[in-house]
Amino acid sequence: MKDNFVVEAEAAWGHVGEFSNSPTGMQPGVVVRVKKPDGSPVTGLKKSNFKVSHVGFEGNMGHPVKIEILTLNEISTEVLPGTYALLLPEQIRSLGQHVFAVTVKKTTTSGTFQAITQGQALTAFVKLTEP
Repeated sequence: MKDNFVVEAEAAWGHVGEFSNSPTGMQPGVVVRVKKPDGSPVTGLKKSNFKVSHVGFEGNMGHPVKIEILTLNEISTEVLPGTYALLLPEQIRSLGQHVFAVTVKKTTTSGTFQAITQGQALTAFVKLTEP
């Protein structure tokens, strides 16, 4: 039987200060919480376990565009285990609602057996003004 992750995601456009490569210090990011089906947190994931796509309506309708994850930080495992902060590049130029698809995938190999555990979530933010 294939196990799936339970994935929750929340996107935001925020001030990230010294961690930003943006001249304004404002960049999109996604906070992702990953749990096993029994509700226990999934810790120790790496940037390579995550994929973020912009599900756009600007010329790429029906064709999600993969977005590079600049940094991934696992939030304190004592306070919010299984929670990760993903910083995305400032490539969201237009105003309006932006929808992201977040996929979390982990492959475990034991001998010749390979197990894939994955999950997905959608999240959105609204960009109302230019920074």
